[in-house]
Amino acid sequence: MANKKNTTMLVIGGIVVIALFLYMGGGFDFGGTQAITGLEIITRTAPPQVLPGESFTVNYLVTGASGKWGATVEEAVSGGCVFSISGEQKTSLAFAMVSDLPNPLTYTVIAPSSGSCTFIGDYMFGSSSIVQFPNAIVTVCQPSTCVGLGYGCGTYSDNCGGTLSCGSCTAPDVCTSGQCVCQADCGVTRWALEDDCATTMSDGCGSTCTRTVTQNTGADTNCNNIVDRAELGFYITDWVNNIINRISLGNAIQAWVEG
Repeated sequence: MANKKNTTMLVIGGIVVIALFLYMGGGFDFGGTQAITGLEIITRTAPPQVLPGESFTVNYLVTGASGKWGATVEEAVSGGCVFSISGEQKTSLAFAMVSDLPNPLTYTVIAPSSGSCTFIGDYMFGSSSIVQFPNAIVTVCQPSTCVGLGYGCGTYSDNCGGTLSCGSCTAPDVCTSGQCVCQADCGVTRWALEDDCATTMSDGCGSTCTRTVTQNTGADTNCNNIVDRAELGFYITDWVNNIINRISLGNAIQAWVEG
């Protein structure tokens, strides 16, 4: 009877010990949700470029983990950037990520007035091996503006890896060194719009174009230095109507004969 009682107490005692062990955080790893498998990853992301003095965020995201998990992270930043935590500014950071906390975790960083910042750090899940983050470089740059450069047209680099578009010009203006400048036109195409015997015309920008033409008597109405039959006919009519004199007509007849 005493042996049966002792056996019963031993069983009950064993159950109590197991219960206390589980309550205190122990347990047996049967491949359940509390195991750290080594497949867990923390990814750190930071913007490649920020403005001088800008407050930006660095994110830490856990993937590949399930159930209960925990990891420690150590991070340092150089180049003038500082972590801003509860009103304090630090160049290094140490924190834990566990399954009971938000994922990802985000930290605020304040950029310096110029230069670049380098983030160097690592993470470790449980007692697993330490894994290094790839170094992250954040460049601090103030993009140029069209106003700052004094440009009113054209496309340029903003000096921070981007493109700056400062607009276009309306013809006859063309963009020259960032400014719309009137492009004077005294070309053949423009002269073709004028009278054949015209010696001056506007250049489209407030000035005057000039040229020399040769006219073979007044009968040469297209100023090609030739008097043809039709031109002579019109000139004879002008003489009959007393618009020109006989000498002028004689010169025109001579030019027609010699032409």
